Amino acid sequence: MKKSFLFVVCCTLTLPASASTGWFSSSPLNSSYSALINKNYQLAWEELEINLSSQKIPEKYWVPIKNTILSSTDCGHKLKSFSIKEGNFTVKLINKDMPFHDGYRIIVSSDLLLKPARVVLTDPNDKSLIVGELVPNPSSISLISMDFHQAPKPGIYQLRINGNSHPLIIESFNEERWVTVQNGDLYSPLKVHIPKVPKSCEPQELLWEWSDVNYKTLGYRDMKIVRDGSSGQDYSRIPNKDFPDNTRYVSAVVRKVEFQAGIRVEYVNKVTVINPYYRYSSYFDIKER
Repeated sequence: MKKSFLFVVCCTLTLPASASTGWFSSSPLNSSYSALINKNYQLAWEELEINLSSQKIPEKYWVPIKNTILSSTDCGHKLKSFSIKEGNFTVKLINKDMPFHDGYRIIVSSDLLLKPARVVLTDPNDKSLIVGELVPNPSSISLISMDFHQAPKPGIYQLRINGNSHPLIIESFNEERWVTVQNGDLYSPLKVHIPKVPKSCEPQELLWEWSDVNYKTLGYRDMKIVRDGSSGQDYSRIPNKDFPDNTRYVSAVVRKVEFQAGIRVEYVNKVTVINPYYRYSSYFDIKER
């Protein structure tokens, strides 16, 4: 019976190679596996939230379950929300590498807010990362965390909006940078690692973005990828003809998106470099951000 049960699950999703029959029979994720077998993806998601909230489970075991559920629910669009009724909320996790500054940042925003919303975002250790209020005002539609030197931990985050709690299952995304400057040489092509996304999710977004000395966005364009035939490595070269003369910074942006019961979750890797073709107006024409 146990072997038959395991066989069905293995046909449903790809389990980690280290997940032996003995481990699976006593797995804290059994309830999610059972729901997946019955194609009850809503229940599988809710059980996964409960299991990750109550105990520490290695990420390699639950990410395949998460991706299977997203693939089967139109990238999470079909997962029901019982607490988020309005607002079109987005949680954006950014790995940024910028001149004078790098690290991680989290942004909570809304593009359809009808009334003020008190927002609190906590990590798996119940540490508050963002606390503030969003109001229906163009200047107050996003809340930004402090910058972190360490990557956000994978696990259950809680997004509380006006006291209503909404769990988010956040995976790590820092093991391999999606964009890399080679040896500090801005004139050479940048290495690009295109992240995998669940089958029903949007294709990854790869963009070049340019901004002025105050980091005001001036424009953007799709990133052209060239693959090395021998190594299979993807590259993209910094464009030098498509942006205005006052472009101070050029950013390579790679983004993947998923939805968790009404919440848009973005993982972003952004590498910003000083425009190698920029003409300084003064020696001090450099600003930190």
